[in-house]
Amino acid sequence: MANPDNPYSAHYILNPVYWPIWLGFGFMRLCILLPFPVISKIAKIISYPGLVFMSERRRITRTNICMCFPHYSNSDVRRLMRQNFYSGAMTIFESALSWWGSDDFLKKYSHIEGIEHVEAALKKGKGVLLLGAHYTTLEIGGRVSMQFLKQITPTFKPARNKLFNAMMVSARTRSHGKLLPHQNIRALLKDLKRNEVLWYAPDQDLGRNGSVFAPFMGVQTTTLTATARIAKSSGTTVLPWSCERLPDNKGYKIILGKAFENFPSGNDIDDATTINQSIEHQIKRTPEQYFWGHRRFKTRPQGEAQVYAHRHDKLLRRYRRMLILLFLPILAYTLWIAYRNRDKKYLKQRYGFYPTKALATDLWFHAASVGEVYAVLPLIQDLHKKHPDKKIVLTTFTPTGGAIAQKNLPAGIQHYYLPIDFEFSVRRLLNFLQPKCCIIMETELWPYLHQYCFNRGIPVVIINGRISNKTFKAHSWIRNLSSRSIEFTYKIFARTELDKSRFTNMNAAEDKVTVLGNIKFAIPENESQQAIKLIKPYILVASSHAGEERLIAQLWKKMDMQSHLLVIVPRHPHRSKKIIKEIKSIGLKIAVRSQQHSPDNKTEIYLADTFGELNGFIAGSDFVFMGGTLVDIGGHNILEVGMQHKAVIIGPHMDNFLDERKLYLENDAAIEIQNELELESTIRDLLQNPEKAALIGQAAYAITRAQQHIMQDYQRVIEEVCLPLSD
Repeated sequence: MANPDNPYSAHYILNPVYWPIWLGFGFMRLCILLPFPVISKIAKIISYPGLVFMSERRRITRTNICMCFPHYSNSDVRRLMRQNFYSGAMTIFESALSWWGSDDFLKKYSHIEGIEHVEAALKKGKGVLLLGAHYTTLEIGGRVSMQFLKQITPTFKPARNKLFNAMMVSARTRSHGKLLPHQNIRALLKDLKRNEVLWYAPDQDLGRNGSVFAPFMGVQTTTLTATARIAKSSGTTVLPWSCERLPDNKGYKIILGKAFENFPSGNDIDDATTINQSIEHQIKRTPEQYFWGHRRFKTRPQGEAQVYAHRHDKLLRRYRRMLILLFLPILAYTLWIAYRNRDKKYLKQRYGFYPTKALATDLWFHAASVGEVYAVLPLIQDLHKKHPDKKIVLTTFTPTGGAIAQKNLPAGIQHYYLPIDFEFSVRRLLNFLQPKCCIIMETELWPYLHQYCFNRGIPVVIINGRISNKTFKAHSWIRNLSSRSIEFTYKIFARTELDKSRFTNMNAAEDKVTVLGNIKFAIPENESQQAIKLIKPYILVASSHAGEERLIAQLWKKMDMQSHLLVIVPRHPHRSKKIIKEIKSIGLKIAVRSQQHSPDNKTEIYLADTFGELNGFIAGSDFVFMGGTLVDIGGHNILEVGMQHKAVIIGPHMDNFLDERKLYLENDAAIEIQNELELESTIRDLLQNPEKAALIGQAAYAITRAQQHIMQDYQRVIEEVCLPLSD
């Protein structure tokens, strides 16, 4: 069986995939036979096409140089870039010298400064940690150091290409004796306790985990805390190491600085600053020899824009392909929704066509549909009243939500539709809104929306955050996309501890998530609409779904209730034609509100297929059955029913509102049924015992009123977290 650690195994030699790499290795080995000045000239020649064709590397290099040397003119930046690409080209040949060059050759070009600091540290018997960085001379520097020090164990990160990695490990092991993977801290500590010399470079951006932000070249940068932890655990001496490429082909000089004093100090940020200052000192000596081509500043402090163009990783590329494949079906569906609702604005804005004049939005709220809009409206109204100078915008996902928003928003607050999550449409939305903060009601996890907000430094705050069972238990690919979006959020204010645990299980940092409660509990009493009275008392079916209307209509016919009407408010009024057909087929007399029908004494079912009147029907009813609970939808908000002092009956499917269900049932504020038979007996019981319905309604009202502080809590955190971002 082929040994993957042996670069000269048949697996690598006979596989055509690796032949171009073998050609490269052959070229490198031939070049080291040339005189050193000739090697330098070849490197200079090949650096020019590298500068021209390696566009991404060029952009990263330019970005890094501009951030670290803001006082440089354009000509200074271009000059340093040319020198840096030459230095990078030299790295290719220096790696060959390091891997295959003779000691006699290297001795002629090797110099060292400060070796006495290492010798003094070794006398303490606790090892030495050489603090390096990713200089372009890193590879040759390790081999040159071996000309003066008996043993240095470098840490390394495996290369992606298997053959290149095998060759690198083989060559380094041959010259150094052994290597340590950079994550093997335990082995590293053991070597230090044996009084060995180790090399370690903490200047790569590996994300927030295990890092702190500290200044590096004047820029707040994630810096690994592992260096200080290693020094604390082992008691080792830490001293700076660097390798300079000397001018005029004079070779290389290893510079060993004095040991850090008072290190570690116990303060991660102070220790990280000490490390960065040490690396800065060497960079300023030879800025062209630092590896500016890596994404040193890819992790930014919360709220800062990303400095590099975002990369489409495998997950996002798969998502983009899916959107491309679904473009025509999505277009057809959008056209149908726009036509059905007679809403040209919906069609245009769903594809990112907004007014040409950009807004400077302070607070951008997003609420998907009707329930979320009703819940967030009081918060928007209070904030607008308290901060009239702030530009507030609300976006929705559905035309029904948009209709409610436009009807109830205060003057001066505009409504728009959220676009479909195509890259071009999301970019157009952000260019138009220019928001300083995005506040999403509940959980709308759109990968491109969150990605572009993150890249532009627009903090995304989730309020009333929840993760449904469906999302939490979704296919791994969908869950990973959701987790990616959650990772890009700035703050999450969750409804419950369960929601918090789900967010943290899906990549949210623990300190990002705070439990504030369910904002839907905090429905202002003055928001309740006036009760809608009809010719008879009525029982309300609120927010019904397909399948429920037929079941309940059949039940109503069986009950033959002459004293009461049954009012049905469907969740999606556009289904009214189908509902009418189903009810008529059962043999019941129906009146339809959208057709201006008024129920009379012979009417048995009244279909209220209009927008914005649900609260009025709740207030006017004797009691309510909540739709979406008799079929597997997951239920709807029962808190609005409680605010109207009404009893509510729920079915077995309340998966999206488990906490509300538990709270109401524990306090006798709702009745749960399992099937149509139980629903029939419960309706009869409440009609025969209206005082029982009244007691249940009072209990529900008491629960809802006890939660009114939640609205103030959400207003407070928005003022504390979001408003300062708009100043």
